[in-house]
Amino acid sequence: MDRRLRFVVDKEGLGARVTDAGLAAILALAGGDMRKVLNVLQATASGFETVDAATVYACTGNPTPADVKAVMHELLNAPLAGAHAAVLALTRRGFALTDVLGQVAARAAALALPPDALKLIVTRLADIEYRLAFGTTDKVQGAALAGAFAAMRELLDEAKAGK
Repeated sequence: MDRRLRFVVDKEGLGARVTDAGLAAILALAGGDMRKVLNVLQATASGFETVDAATVYACTGNPTPADVKAVMHELLNAPLAGAHAAVLALTRRGFALTDVLGQVAARAAALALPPDALKLIVTRLADIEYRLAFGTTDKVQGAALAGAFAAMRELLDEAKAGK
């Protein structure tokens, strides 16, 4: 996909306006969907002078990798209230919890977790996504997200203690 995206950038005469980081952001957000790659490129190039990582994330309304890394840190380390506050802070900045959840889920799946912990977190994240699809509020499901990670940490702590 990278090669094809660069071909389109060249043919559209966008080379001087597009950065490598912008291309990487487009590819990361597209999730393997070439139509989405082209749509995001077109939208970002139409709306901004430069197609870089910041403008791609701004154009699509997705949190940046730094935003997701920060919220993951809180979910994995902070007490429940602090983790919930970090999630709410992202939604107050205008990010949809479904977008945050998708990126958090991808990062959670990449963690080196024991099978029981991975099963717990994936199941909880799927439940949150389901409830969001049926109209529950970001505030309530943000608490569920923080609670899911708290439950996972508790499971890991119990396993470490040999319970």
